[in-house]
Amino acid sequence: MNVSLRHLRAFVAIAHAGNFTAAARQLNVTQSALSLLVKDLESDLGVRLFDRTTRNVSVSEIGRSFLPQIVRVLTDLERAIHGVIDMRDLKRGIARIAAPQLMSASIMPAVLSAHRARFPDVQARIVECLMEDVEDKVVSGEADLGLGPERAVGSDVEVIQMMKLPVMLVCPKRHPLATALRVTWADVLTQPFIAQTGQYRALIDVDLRNWSKDLALEPAHEVIFLTTALAMVSAGHGVTASPSHVHKLAGSFGLTMRPIINPKMTRRFCVFLPRWRELSPAAKSLLTCLKEVARDY
Repeated sequence: MNVSLRHLRAFVAIAHAGNFTAAARQLNVTQSALSLLVKDLESDLGVRLFDRTTRNVSVSEIGRSFLPQIVRVLTDLERAIHGVIDMRDLKRGIARIAAPQLMSASIMPAVLSAHRARFPDVQARIVECLMEDVEDKVVSGEADLGLGPERAVGSDVEVIQMMKLPVMLVCPKRHPLATALRVTWADVLTQPFIAQTGQYRALIDVDLRNWSKDLALEPAHEVIFLTTALAMVSAGHGVTASPSHVHKLAGSFGLTMRPIINPKMTRRFCVFLPRWRELSPAAKSLLTCLKEVARDY
């Protein structure tokens, strides 16, 4: 059976117009071409869809049963095509980005604001997760892309560096180191230090060990989340260190950030993309805004 959309549209046009002349004009085809389409359709189906006389044409009983189903099919198809075009033209769509809690609280609000301003008809959503789960969210399709600290990933994920940020001291505004002319890690380690467990702690240990055997991190407290560390610093329990992108978050706790040297530490932050799955137009729009915001950090 070789029934095509052209056959179905020809059938519906004639049924609605009531004659071949008006239907041919509507479809912008000749009457002979339209007659051939109907003839082919009736031949393929093995039924007569129209009752014809020398003066008029009417839909047959079988045709009347067939007509509403075909109208529904063509309507659904047209709606689907317009939906795809709207997504292409960013008039609709949803983009999801997986990000750990700290990135969600520090960088993503600015990204979402920029995205809403540029692409108001596209929804952008954060999929909050642990840092270790960003890759899985991207691979599984739960998120279109991911954002987080640089880390080794599998072959299913492409990694693009977004930002390279300095690690800075976080302390109360009236702390002695807040007004020091320069702050070294030797200075920082004279203070009670509130460390984050996991990757951040490990990287600081490595950088200190590579710089000097005399520098060693011996935390007064270890916590999982930076927000906990910020709250403890705000309460006077010590100081902490974090990449510079958390400056607004630190400010909300009444804290300030200062550069640290000897050694100067940096951290890379990346976007994680599915290697074997093309990004949707909505996801590409979110990636565009992410890149623009990242340039300001």
